[in-house]
Amino acid sequence: LIIVAKTYEAYFDLQLQLNAGLIAREYLVLCHGWLEAVGIQQDVGNDEGDRPPSEQAAIASIKAGLEWTTTAAGLPAPTEVSKPGSSRRGRPSKTEFKVLAHAFNDLSRCTLVYVRLGTGRRHQIRAHLASIGHPVVCDAKYTDQEQFQTDLQWCP
Repeated sequence: LIIVAKTYEAYFDLQLQLNAGLIAREYLVLCHGWLEAVGIQQDVGNDEGDRPPSEQAAIASIKAGLEWTTTAAGLPAPTEVSKPGSSRRGRPSKTEFKVLAHAFNDLSRCTLVYVRLGTGRRHQIRAHLASIGHPVVCDAKYTDQEQFQTDLQWCP
């Protein structure tokens, strides 16, 4: 997300909105596998909050720290997700998601997911979905090379 302001007043107003969570960052993401919204893994739980009962079971969230890493050559590496109980914490991050549809073809099973970011960390959606075993389709950084090559056959 890149936000540009023409004046200092607009810049500080946008900063305030972003820090207060008033700017919604919502995405549609196609990920691998048959993702179910609840009970995925230990670092994923329902975030029911103040939602109506009809939506409580459908929205789940991933709350885990994200830590940027580099390779031995100093190049950016995939962002690492801190697991519960790990001594590495990373920066706090939260990704809410709702399963919208499932699809499959001869090569793959996929899930269309509505994603809303609670925080805005580098590669947050990609890292969080990969950490629960559902990497984003056609993502060379967080998907294994064999799956990525298969994705290129139908999603160039």
